[in-house]
Amino acid sequence: MNFKGKVALVVGASSGIGRMLALRLAKEGAKVVATARRADRLATLAEEIERDGGSCAVFAADAENAADAERVVQACVLRHGRIDLVMLNAGGAPAIDMRMMQAADVTRYMRSNYDVAVNYLFPVLQQMRRQGSGLVAQTNSLAGFLGVPLQGPYSAAKGALRLLIDTCRVEFEPFGIKFVSVFPGFVAT
Repeated sequence: MNFKGKVALVVGASSGIGRMLALRLAKEGAKVVATARRADRLATLAEEIERDGGSCAVFAADAENAADAERVVQACVLRHGRIDLVMLNAGGAPAIDMRMMQAADVTRYMRSNYDVAVNYLFPVLQQMRRQGSGLVAQTNSLAGFLGVPLQGPYSAAKGALRLLIDTCRVEFEPFGIKFVSVFPGFVAT
């Protein structure tokens, strides 16, 4: 995909893979819209992109909050009129021992790796359907294919997300929307 002039929404852009992807997309000419919880890091990212001649708007939001995600998507569309690419990249994998957890702990870790994608995915899909095109990219994990010790809720969330994206790939194909999942190994961010 040629990213020049394309509108790219990067979720989880304040650090790690998301930050590097936002920088790369801007370098390739994309109009980057970056979102994450940490406003100070987003501001630094925008300054760096703009200093290098790129375009970057930032919106601090909590990806676990569906209303926040909806507002970011609406702001992106209001600013640029469309979303050509969304990178669903929020989440993380701290080592956790399920033998020490309660049900609420498991649910919280799963939300931080499943809901963070879903909350952006569906408002973006509505916009891409209106446009008749778009690319949804999602950072998954090899842990989504099997249970990994000290990563149980993370593995479960990534497995569920893998299946959801696979189903979206089929159901949204008639609308010109494409999907790609990226499965890196563990990344220190």
